[in-house]
Amino acid sequence: MSGGDSDRRRVQPPPLPPLLS
Repeated sequence: MSGGDSDRRRVQPPPLPPLLS
């Protein structure tokens, strides 16, 4: 299993907004 292929097939979750303290 190729790491690159796995990343491409996997759906990445939306980026979380930066936590502004």
